[in-house]
Amino acid sequence: MEANDRITCLEALAAFAWADGTVSELEQARIQEFICGASDISAADISRMIGSMRGLSDDLLGRIKALPAEHACELIAVADTMCHGVRPATAAETGLLRQIAVTRFGEKNWSRIAGWLEHQRQANTLLDDLLDEYIVLS
Repeated sequence: MEANDRITCLEALAAFAWADGTVSELEQARIQEFICGASDISAADISRMIGSMRGLSDDLLGRIKALPAEHACELIAVADTMCHGVRPATAAETGLLRQIAVTRFGEKNWSRIAGWLEHQRQANTLLDDLLDEYIVLS
């Protein structure tokens, strides 16, 4: 992923994390995991950027629209795991997730994207259940 695309994803995820008014430890960890794994941006710089981002500016939306499709899909998937990690998503989070997806892929594709995200959450739940069952049986 190009450096500019990483910054765009970082800023979008930071804005997304603030959608409900606070950034949880889980959200901070997911952003750092996603960005640090493919970047030379330090964890301290990521934390600083997360603390300073609020909302999706027109400039940021323009950069999201220009992201390569695979990077935009990764951004959307990470944002979805952030808002469904420990509790149901808030209306603000769902709205921002939709805005990010529609900005990049268009309104006509939102229902397909939402369906794909739901499928991913169900698959993850199934895998978690199987893992829990395996641990109990071991």
